Amino acid sequence: MGIFWEKLKKQHVIGIIDSGINRKFILENSVKIKKAAAFDLNVESGLVEYFEYNERNIQRWLRGETNYISDEHGHGTSVLSIISKGLPKAEFVISKVLDHEKKGYSKCLIESIRWMVEKTDVQIINISIATGDNTIKDDLLKLVKKARKKGIFIYCAKEGGNNFPANIEGVVSVTDSLTLKKVAGKSAVFKSDIVIEKNEEKIWWAGEWIQDPISPSWACAVAVANLFRIDKGQI
Repeated sequence: MGIFWEKLKKQHVIGIIDSGINRKFILENSVKIKKAAAFDLNVESGLVEYFEYNERNIQRWLRGETNYISDEHGHGTSVLSIISKGLPKAEFVISKVLDHEKKGYSKCLIESIRWMVEKTDVQIINISIATGDNTIKDDLLKLVKKARKKGIFIYCAKEGGNNFPANIEGVVSVTDSLTLKKVAGKSAVFKSDIVIEKNEEKIWWAGEWIQDPISPSWACAVAVANLFRIDKGQI
């Protein structure tokens, strides 16, 4: 853990797996995107396909020449806005796995995590999304173990009982106090590693900053951001 904190002090590389990012937000807020990729499932073959963005491709995307990683929903950009505000040193690795309806495939989530763990230098991976598909449990467990061996921590939003990747051993699960009270009343086994005690959070949504009710998704992003703001200051 000591080595992890020393690395965190020198370099802030944060991965976000979600619905992509908004070009206007990136340009207006000078957020540094180090690497990115977009994942989708070829339904006919059953294979996951992805397009990786290096620094050159990210510049092309910023100029509007390509759109694979563009956020068609808004959720991913809001997560990024929570983590990035007040962290000018941070660099981000983005993975798009959700479409305009915030829907995606479990296989894409698996391959996205694999890509982040094996092909990037992230220290933290924020996953403010969830699936109830427990058929990917074994694959998730292997990837989480590999991530921890490399010193990568995975933070996941927890919304209910059958909730992956948050329920995987080794993942840091995060929820908010309102969700905890609501779900815990229905399920005695609902537990979360981190509970964020607040009622709302400032997010970037549809082109502007707004105050939005807290949710497990926003709480997860808050927990990740808090890692870089020890004692209300940046490390």
